[in-house]
Amino acid sequence: MSNPTEHNKTFIYGASYLGLALAQLFEQQNIDYEFIDAYAPRDRVLGKYLYRPDEISAEDKANAKIYISVLLPPVKTGVDDALFEQLTEMGFINLVSPYQTMEAFPKTLSIISHDGILWRNPNDENFTNQQGFETVLSYFNDERSKTLLTNIAKFRQSFAVKDYIKPDYCEEYFPPDIDLCTGLDKLHILDCGAFDGDTINQFFTAFKERIQSYKAFELENYQALTSAASSIKNAYPQANINCFPMGVGNTNEVLRFSSGDGAASHISDEGETEIFIVKLDDTHANSMVNLIKIDVEGADLDVISGAAELIKQQRPNIAVSCYHQPGHIWQIPQLIKTINPDYQLFLRQHGHYGFELTLYCIDKSRFNHVTKPFYN
Repeated sequence: MSNPTEHNKTFIYGASYLGLALAQLFEQQNIDYEFIDAYAPRDRVLGKYLYRPDEISAEDKANAKIYISVLLPPVKTGVDDALFEQLTEMGFINLVSPYQTMEAFPKTLSIISHDGILWRNPNDENFTNQQGFETVLSYFNDERSKTLLTNIAKFRQSFAVKDYIKPDYCEEYFPPDIDLCTGLDKLHILDCGAFDGDTINQFFTAFKERIQSYKAFELENYQALTSAASSIKNAYPQANINCFPMGVGNTNEVLRFSSGDGAASHISDEGETEIFIVKLDDTHANSMVNLIKIDVEGADLDVISGAAELIKQQRPNIAVSCYHQPGHIWQIPQLIKTINPDYQLFLRQHGHYGFELTLYCIDKSRFNHVTKPFYN
């Protein structure tokens, strides 16, 4: 694919990860460009004005080259194609898809993978820990999980476009080939990192009256969480729903917390807010728990460690994020298997750029309640 030419304008559509990486390359190559972004919350980025699509002239729509650098939330197959079609209908002619953009400028993936956000820190010794990857490979119970783990290890060494892992376009926690409620009738759920109540809505939409109790822990978005919980209580009065403005870890203590954009908040010594951290082994030692969801922005290992006795005794099904730290992809499966060797493990990636990488853990005794394995 040819590079942008001087006589036609060049636009980057999207000012997120891929768009910013592409802009960095354009700056290095002295390529003049502008940004288009339909939904960015600000009007300038890197000193450049963010044009809305309807601000682009008919002439530029016809003649400019538009590098689509938006990888939309993979809620369904074909969502990226839908954006391409939408821009075409708006009159944009010379469109380059996100994957074509990656192929034309392959260094973008290396730039993104070095930005230090969550798992993307190649300077961390666990980023390409071959021994760690090899150790947990045999822990997984389906070839799809093993292939995904192998491909992740490969991409972390190459940053090559051919090794980029596309998401599975399945809703997180509800992939069609994994039943998180295998062997369970009535559900007693702990939601560690409930954010703004999005997962409460997801779980009740999926399981409805099967949910008997739902305990949600959230540090930062407590007001939004309680609002969502109130709506759910009205719809499902049989469910015992409780929200707690605290974090979950491996100790009972007071820590400092740093707020971030969206879901990207974290514990930090320089944090502006004091927060309470509790151990699930202490708070729920005498409570029925058969399903735990964990997405706590980097403290996922601590949550599991602090729930070791609960996990040993009650053997709850677990869904836990594995993308917040470079080593979590192998450290979390290893810890789970150490606590309970009988867990069957499954790995799925539901998001772009390695995000929404989720480990599903189901005790083998649960499979006594189903006629055949649900995995491929």
